[in-house]
Amino acid sequence: MMSQQNPFQNVSHYYENQDPAQVVRTSLATDLVSKPNNKDTYLTFTGQETDIGLDSHIPKNYNEFMKNNKKVFAGPPPSDNKDSFKAQQLIDLQTVRSKLFVRGPRGMVGLKKNFKMMDRDNSNCLNFQEFYQGLLNMKLDLKELRAKNLFDLADADKSGAVNIDEFIDLLVGPLNSFRQRLIDLAFKTLDRNGNGFLEIVELESSFNGRRHPECISGEKTAEECKVEFMSLLKSHHNSSTGFKGSMRVSHKDFKKYHEIMSIFYERDNDFRNLLLGIWSIDLRQVDPQSAGGQRPKSVGKTSKEQ
Repeated sequence: MMSQQNPFQNVSHYYENQDPAQVVRTSLATDLVSKPNNKDTYLTFTGQETDIGLDSHIPKNYNEFMKNNKKVFAGPPPSDNKDSFKAQQLIDLQTVRSKLFVRGPRGMVGLKKNFKMMDRDNSNCLNFQEFYQGLLNMKLDLKELRAKNLFDLADADKSGAVNIDEFIDLLVGPLNSFRQRLIDLAFKTLDRNGNGFLEIVELESSFNGRRHPECISGEKTAEECKVEFMSLLKSHHNSSTGFKGSMRVSHKDFKKYHEIMSIFYERDNDFRNLLLGIWSIDLRQVDPQSAGGQRPKSVGKTSKEQ
């Protein structure tokens, strides 16, 4: 079943009670520095696990730095505060994730569509102004400094441009090998001629809405599940191909869309049930002559013994 709990709820709640124009310097940040051996605090603050004490992650003079900088710092922090700045960037990333998550899959797909609309030279990359405008179009209520933090986090090579797909990947996060194999299996099963592409009409005819988890639970009808899923898939595909009206979905595009869908299924088994069901990849064509229901050739023997 699709997860109803927002995994970023704590971060979202934290931000709702802060002045968005100020750098984080609340009790959460205080805990991060005052409890250097508390691994849970670091995990909450950065979204990452650590096997060592926090002393190596956060500079000793963090509190002093925040105390002397009441206003927002516009540029990169001093070299001895790089870890604190990175932690702030990760907080901003979690905040955007949280706001998109509550909108369901439409949030992530909508963000990619807005970014592609800003990509006027069709380079699949955005400068900061294009990047910020795309975020504004999504009404995420994100201040310019917070957007700049995200931009700098995604612009790892400091080229002054952010790759759209790489930023979406940053928001979605890495997929484990089990889920990657499921997506690859679904594509391979649907790509019957092995040409590496799937036609939109082929996907629509293959989609089984009756086996969608939300149909099984009674939340939606099979047709509602199909219309919603396919409309988002087509919107994502249209964005990925630069709004050229392409009707052929590549393996990469198919995979990227299902990676977005994956974040709304917390358990691997739930995501497995989704893919096995809607694409019927657990069903196989059976030779009628060898199908079940026939009379045994020999009485008293199992099919294996025969």
